[in-house]
Amino acid sequence: MKLKFKGEAKDFAIFGAFALFLLYVVAIAVVNIRSVASESELGGLNPFPAFAPDMIAYTILFYIIALGALFLSVKSFFFDTESGFGISFGKDEKGYSRWAKEKEMKQELSMVDIKENTYEHAGIPLINDGTHMWVDDGEAHNIVIGTTGSGKTWCVVNPMVKALARKGESMIITDPKAEIYRENIGLLKEKGYNVIVLNFREPQRGNMWNPLSLPYNLYKSGNTDKAMELLDDVALNILYEGNSSDPFWEKTSADYFVGLALGLFEDGKEEEININSISVMTSVGDERFGGNSTYIKEYFNMKDPAGAAYTAASGTVFAPNETKGGIISTFKQKIRLFASRENLSEMLSRSDFDINSIGKQKTAVFMVIQDEKKTYHALATIFVKQCYEALIDVAMHSPKGELPVRTNFILDEFANMPPLKDITTMVTAARSRHIRLTMMIQNFAQIDQVYGKEDAQTIRSNCNNLVYLITTELSALEEISKLCGEKKSKKDDKTASTPLVTVSDLQKLKKFECIILRLRMNPFKTRLTPSFEIDWGRNNYPMYDFIQREKEPIKVFDIREFVKEKKKSKIMDMLDNSSREENSMPRFPFMNREEEDRPRPAPFNVDDLVKKIDAKIAELEEEERQEKEQAKAVPVAEDKVEVKEEPVIVSKPVVEEPVVASEPTIEHRPMVEEPVTTPVIEEVKEEKVVPPFATEPLATHEVTDVKVAEDINNNVEIKEEKTDEKSSYLITDDQFFDDFFD
Repeated sequence: MKLKFKGEAKDFAIFGAFALFLLYVVAIAVVNIRSVASESELGGLNPFPAFAPDMIAYTILFYIIALGALFLSVKSFFFDTESGFGISFGKDEKGYSRWAKEKEMKQELSMVDIKENTYEHAGIPLINDGTHMWVDDGEAHNIVIGTTGSGKTWCVVNPMVKALARKGESMIITDPKAEIYRENIGLLKEKGYNVIVLNFREPQRGNMWNPLSLPYNLYKSGNTDKAMELLDDVALNILYEGNSSDPFWEKTSADYFVGLALGLFEDGKEEEININSISVMTSVGDERFGGNSTYIKEYFNMKDPAGAAYTAASGTVFAPNETKGGIISTFKQKIRLFASRENLSEMLSRSDFDINSIGKQKTAVFMVIQDEKKTYHALATIFVKQCYEALIDVAMHSPKGELPVRTNFILDEFANMPPLKDITTMVTAARSRHIRLTMMIQNFAQIDQVYGKEDAQTIRSNCNNLVYLITTELSALEEISKLCGEKKSKKDDKTASTPLVTVSDLQKLKKFECIILRLRMNPFKTRLTPSFEIDWGRNNYPMYDFIQREKEPIKVFDIREFVKEKKKSKIMDMLDNSSREENSMPRFPFMNREEEDRPRPAPFNVDDLVKKIDAKIAELEEEERQEKEQAKAVPVAEDKVEVKEEPVIVSKPVVEEPVVASEPTIEHRPMVEEPVTTPVIEEVKEEKVVPPFATEPLATHEVTDVKVAEDINNNVEIKEEKTDEKSSYLITDDQFFDDFFD
């Protein structure tokens, strides 16, 4: 039987008060009933006569009846029943929710005194009364939901940054308005932090960062797979938007970017490794080299066809002209945003800090990005991804497999940034490496749109703390209301329930109030004191403005000179091999001394040859340009041009085929050395050729006229002949070739 009643102490106290009041009411009722029955008048409000020996039995009986009726009517509101007999404290909340008490929440968190100069604990503040903060010092990730102006910066970010600074942890912060930097730079400088500012608003006022530096260093160290993975991230974030109707052009241009970058890693100097070099390689590479080739084709023809650079770029370099034109057009359109901005491209040309040091010493990185447009958000995504990869590498090489200095990513406008590749594995693997992520979003729809519902759900499920400030998205309000759970209805049966907090309640939260959903805890409602209302012990830190950096010239890789040098080197190698073969030839005894002592020709000058080749190429290009201009200026009217060609009559010999053979006229002579003379073409005289086996003498062939006609196609001079009807012309092979080359 369920005769064991379980409830909270306050519930028993309330029920006890009702029971005492009920006893008073019963006692008065007994006294007045007795007085009316015996004396026909009321006995008044004095309950004590009801406890007289002659009336106490009636009082107890009526009290037990009234108390039982009261208990049966209100027990579902105060108590839960269990198997057994008796009472127990602690209300059973099976299937229902309630607001967590502040005492319960504080037991799960770590307290810090706000005015202390050094903290032993740091993390996101979940309780802040202005004097003490209770922070989550574990390895949990956090997600904060709040629209613009909801107080995310003042209630969450700034108190968290100050706590991390006084604990000595590294942090990477997206700071669109630079207000977090200005609020905390004095404290960070006093604590000895290495402060790095990536200012995408004003690139000259901050540090320099080259997105190709980390992949280049990995490539040179032999970790080519990781280098190519990071290159893919850079290429896709710059060139691929993800919402294109035909992703072929963007993805192929991303492959082309990777191929150019790998070629640059192999052949360029370290100071030439930047996005501008890749842009120049594309524009200069399309220039003509020789007759039908270009510099980019010659460049990749020098590469190993099985190599990564050739494989990635060949799909564009050797594609049909129309396809290649579409890919290159897409490539140039995307890369122009980062290579044509003078200040930005100079900022991205090299790095002036070591990205691997973030997890080794306390460092604060501020990314000042534009929140009014998404032009440079891709760069912030690339930097976050590269920081994460560098931190994982540092953790893997540390003795405990974790970072020496715990690092916190505080990502404002997280859902407005391009998607981080492998974000689901990042949030799961980061915790064991001393890496924590705090993501600020405006609603759930943003993150669903960027990452998809499945990945977005994975991200949210890996965040142990959800801090709700305010939002206007109905689906987010409904979801948070459901996450808070339901409570028992006090109007209907005990099985009925209502939401612990309704959508309307969520929309009406006061400013700086928040609802915290923490793993394994009931929802907690509190007010977070904003940082400007808190006495931090010292608020007069010196102000530090952004550093002003001197602009430096950008060094780029010259693919034109590289190809020429390679061609020159190839020619020199061929000449060296030829010279070695000549020197290795034996000296013959019949060679006289005069031939040996004869002066040698001057050595072959390759530079002159290259200059002549360049001059000839320029001449051909100029001729081609002039021809195109003439073709545009004077269009050819094909229907008005008449081309007259005179037929070439080739007469057949009268004699049979054997007569044509010239063997009987060949005179064999011994080979003698004769001086080389210039051949003299003499006039063809009339001559009779009578073979010994001919039955009749041949007619005389008379050359009466010689006319030179130009063959339009072959530029061959043909002699027009006039012959008699019965005449034929027999020629030897030597005469034929003499006439042909005349």
